[in-house]
Amino acid sequence: MQPTTIDALPDAVLVSIFECIELVHRHRALPLVCRRWAHLANAPELLRAVKVAWKTHRLRDGHILQWLRSLCAWLVSRAAAHVQHLDLALCDLSWTEWSEEQQAEAEQALESALAACGSLAELRLMTNLVHSAGAWVAPLHSLRRLHLTLMSEARDTPVWALHHLTALDQLELLGGRIRLQPGAGLPSSLTSLRLGGTRPGVLTQQVHALASLRSLTLSGCAHEADALEALARLASLRRLEVVRCRVPSCLPWLTSLRALIVRDDGEDIDFEVEEEDVEYVEEALPCLGQLTFLELTQAPRPPEALPTLRTLRSLGLSWRSREDAAMPAGAWTKGLRRLVAPCAWIAGGVQALRAPHLCVLGVASADRDDHDGRGLARIMHWAVQLPSLKVVAVAGPSLPMGACAAIVDAQRLCPGLLLLPCRHMPLPMLLPSYDSDGEDEDEDEDV
Repeated sequence: MQPTTIDALPDAVLVSIFECIELVHRHRALPLVCRRWAHLANAPELLRAVKVAWKTHRLRDGHILQWLRSLCAWLVSRAAAHVQHLDLALCDLSWTEWSEEQQAEAEQALESALAACGSLAELRLMTNLVHSAGAWVAPLHSLRRLHLTLMSEARDTPVWALHHLTALDQLELLGGRIRLQPGAGLPSSLTSLRLGGTRPGVLTQQVHALASLRSLTLSGCAHEADALEALARLASLRRLEVVRCRVPSCLPWLTSLRALIVRDDGEDIDFEVEEEDVEYVEEALPCLGQLTFLELTQAPRPPEALPTLRTLRSLGLSWRSREDAAMPAGAWTKGLRRLVAPCAWIAGGVQALRAPHLCVLGVASADRDDHDGRGLARIMHWAVQLPSLKVVAVAGPSLPMGACAAIVDAQRLCPGLLLLPCRHMPLPMLLPSYDSDGEDEDEDEDV
């Protein structure tokens, strides 16, 4: 029997193998093997999803513009007719040494390549090469998800022509100086919108057109608390996330909310939630009768209105105050599936805690709030008696001996319980992002 070589594999198998190779290496090396491989390197199956990350450290200064020309030409001639998901990270570039003609050529080449990709369903673009989201966006009629991070530091980045994207479902606009222009016309098809580093004034002027919006994220936006009162008209809004910016004063009127997230982004260590923002949250909680997901981090204190939330299933809290506070008792805990909060707060109310469906427990600041480990010992003693509990994460850079002993005892008494000692609380893992597109499913299924 003749030995089998890779040349004996059918085209479909080779294409599956080539899919595991990074795009740049695929088109640089595979065509050199043989004509068959050169042809398969551009198979439509490999061009439906294209991801390119700019790596200028691999290029000499004089070759960067040449590489960009080559990429754009390839997109137009080979990929444009097939690509449906395009992810371009072209931001690792300081072009201060380029002439104005070179800058204009680079921007025009990239915009022309993007406009040629008329079959795109998703575009993720992170770059400082594009200085506006204008005419090149208009031809992308099939676009459903658009994520733009435009990183121009020298001037404002205007965003236009979005109303033509009638199929657009998700829109993300990030960047230090992005400006939504009055003529941008946010499409009425949007169900998810994220604005970052911009003034969302135009958003308030177009609220009437966002009847289908279910998820809104404001990240690092410069606005006053009372500047977004028009958001109260978003009757379909299910999820509101506020990151490093003021909480809208109209929060009590957003009665359809299922998820409320007020937090920092983990990068800006100087950011703190203002006392006035916590007061807005306190005032709103009794009105949010359908809330199932609440995350409030870097607040001055824990909210006192938690017992009014009878439908809560996921709760994540942290605050700056070191005053003694205990988790309030009541029926509000009966539906909890996930709980992440400081050690002292949980330990102070754990004896009265009734959470028969709890599957994930995160104990934060165990080293700061529990010097002798007694608080964590009370928590672990309660945890091992809860049949539904599957994961316990204990966070603290240097846990006291009593806390370590409590963890060891809990593992011995309950071998099936997953215990995760960690330096910092892995909040995204313990509290997965709320999905505003679906109903409130049982969260213990994905643990």
